Amino acid sequence: MPSSGICAPCTGTHFVAPSARKVLTRSSGGTGVIIALSAIVVMLPLSILELVMLVIGAGACVVVQRGGKKRVSKQCGRKVTAPCVDGASPQHATVQEWTASDMPVALRSFNNDDWEVQIAELLQRITPSPQSNHVVKALTESAQRVVRTISPTARVLGFACSDVARRGAFSVAVPEVELVVQVSSQQLVLERSTSSNPDMFKLQKTLLRVCTDKVCADAGFRFRRTALTSQEPKVTLLAPLHVTKTEEAVPLNLSINANIPLRNAQLLDIVGKVRPCGRDLILLVRRWAKDRAVCFAPKGHLSLYAWGILATSFLQGHSTTLPPLDQLEHQATCDLPESRQHSATNQPGELLGALFKGFFVAFHDFAWATEVVCVRSGKKGVRTQSALGGSDPAKAYIVDPFESSENLGSCLTEASFMRLQEELSRGYRLCSSGSALSELFEPFTIVESGR
Repeated sequence: MPSSGICAPCTGTHFVAPSARKVLTRSSGGTGVIIALSAIVVMLPLSILELVMLVIGAGACVVVQRGGKKRVSKQCGRKVTAPCVDGASPQHATVQEWTASDMPVALRSFNNDDWEVQIAELLQRITPSPQSNHVVKALTESAQRVVRTISPTARVLGFACSDVARRGAFSVAVPEVELVVQVSSQQLVLERSTSSNPDMFKLQKTLLRVCTDKVCADAGFRFRRTALTSQEPKVTLLAPLHVTKTEEAVPLNLSINANIPLRNAQLLDIVGKVRPCGRDLILLVRRWAKDRAVCFAPKGHLSLYAWGILATSFLQGHSTTLPPLDQLEHQATCDLPESRQHSATNQPGELLGALFKGFFVAFHDFAWATEVVCVRSGKKGVRTQSALGGSDPAKAYIVDPFESSENLGSCLTEASFMRLQEELSRGYRLCSSGSALSELFEPFTIVESGR
């Protein structure tokens, strides 16, 4: 399985890797049976006929136990069993099987064959709807009631990056809803530390664990996974249906004092005010990165926020220019200087579908090793010696416009960087050949080469 860093969705058929199997075997009692029978023979006087029958019975018992060993593997919640290969140890079995998914994710379908019409239809599906805003508000209020029993001065902020009612591929791995518990550093130290030199990172993780236990116990949230080792620790939960009023549970991330969700919301708002099509392009690029499994930051991929920065950078270098965001600071407001305000209408002839294709043209052969993506200055730059740096330089350098000292590309690993380049090249190839939009957004699936 390639080191994509994210589980493939249950689409079609999948390869069950031997390393992923849990081999469950019944402990063989053949040796113990023989020893026990030998002891009985020594202790009890038996006739020749009785001894013969005893030996035959013991042999039959051993044969039955060896022949009944099974391997059990699990794929997409479904058990698959197969007898062990004769003479092979269950721990070293190499039999590989395929099994159909019980919950396949269908390819996207559209009501029109025109590219631009399909882009508009997809955008309508993924743009946060009024219902999404209502769901996020309800979740925020529900979580805040519980959190304030732990920290009375805390407040919870909620963000929706897409339509929460339309769950797609990787909806749990990369949720579209973010809940951020904001607690002042002083209050956090007062409530959670007795040390004179507290570790704020550890205090945030401690509070996150406490809040997770509390919202699950008192508000009906369900726990799914943690990412406590990431730069901004978070847990993934499933929201209670009685709060969201949706048919399916809504996945969400819960974090403490996280900056990325707030910065992402600010970026969308700023770009949307200056160039409405820019916000739409960010949403499309983020959805594509999610469907193609290249946005799970805890496993070494670029975050959705970083993909939004790349889309913004493309617009700044495109003929449809977007002004530089050099006035932004860590706690910037969502208003650009008046001198940089543009008309909030798209320029004549500006088609979102063409811009989306242009994104892949711009980045499929981008010089990641030497260039810097910086939307603060509004143009690509060349890496300085320190940015090129050291024995293990970053695979890509993407400056966070709200915190210029942070490189959003520092999380990339060798494997995830290769996947990023492969997916950008694939997108460019499909766009250049006139392939269908449904193929471009086909959810990433592990496929065995040679099957």
